Amino acid sequence: MKPSLFILGIGNETRGDDAAGIVVTRELGRRLQDLAQVESNSYVFWNLLQSGFSQTHLALIDAAIACEGFEVGSWKRFTFPDESRAIGQSDLRNTHSINVVMMLQLGQSLGTLPQHVRVYAVSAAEFGMQSDVSQTLAKRLPQIEAEVESDLVQWMELATCTNSR
Repeated sequence: MKPSLFILGIGNETRGDDAAGIVVTRELGRRLQDLAQVESNSYVFWNLLQSGFSQTHLALIDAAIACEGFEVGSWKRFTFPDESRAIGQSDLRNTHSINVVMMLQLGQSLGTLPQHVRVYAVSAAEFGMQSDVSQTLAKRLPQIEAEVESDLVQWMELATCTNSR
């Protein structure tokens, strides 16, 4: 049986903390291999928006610019489309010509987006040309991975309970 959850990490591994979504997603791929299909390549998102997802649930994980009240190493979860405005205001790190909200809206318009979508924003600050995430973020990654994993497992358990009624 194909997993009903698709986890996609977005980012750029040559731009420091911008790799946060990819790093978290790769670890989740090891932890949740029976629960989800996992990819950590931004271009997969574009391709799947064109062809469509076979899963009912999508979790996008991306780095966001840290600010007061959203310190480096913290994370937030948003639901699309209900929290589109908040997603846009979270300053997800955009290294391409189209941002995450616009891509989600495109998928919604095309009818190729899964029914249930969550966006996980990981707060980060160092986006220069470097191959590793900052030490501040690196120290927090294990806890972020565990917390996002728990959130995703609960989400899928809720979906299973809801579908079995």
